[in-house]
Amino acid sequence: MPRFFLCHLKILPAVPRLFVVLSLLLSAGVLAGCCGAVSCDCQDERDDALFFRYSTDTTGTGTGFRAAEVDTVVVVRYVHPDDATTAGNDTVRLVRPRATAAATPVIIDNATPFAVRSGRKLSAYRYALLLPGRQRLRPVQRDTISGIELQGKLDSDGCCTCYQNTTKSLLVNRQRVDAHDPTSQDEPVEVELRRR
Repeated sequence: MPRFFLCHLKILPAVPRLFVVLSLLLSAGVLAGCCGAVSCDCQDERDDALFFRYSTDTTGTGTGFRAAEVDTVVVVRYVHPDDATTAGNDTVRLVRPRATAAATPVIIDNATPFAVRSGRKLSAYRYALLLPGRQRLRPVQRDTISGIELQGKLDSDGCCTCYQNTTKSLLVNRQRVDAHDPTSQDEPVEVELRRR
């Protein structure tokens, strides 16, 4: 408690002083209880995440993929220029069950599928998604992801403060794509990758 307040408490008789202190503690408890009883379920772990799904439309345009072609995806994170002398590119091979591969998006987030390096967010890097195919000498498809732009804000209602993504765009094969949820509910917006 501030000194000023304590000094004034000394001149009060003992019983009223106890009443004042208990009243202040009770008030603080009641005010803290307002937010203490609120569960903050922000669900903002994946607000900045990028979601990619391979097209399975093999009829008509022929730009889709078969499940056997998308069950294994190689994700490359290109080294940040500041790390070029100390580290190489990061590579992860995602092997997914063939039955669910076409329905399961490939997710790139700040800590998925790569660990955070030097505190940089996913927008500090360029990426490539490769479908290795069966021959493994030359990928069936290579999609490049660059120019990632992420912006967000902290939204507060008095008790809870949650992060909300406000801008999410990227270049996919040099084409600008807006991956921000137009409803601002932070729902995933999947970028569809087609055969080229």
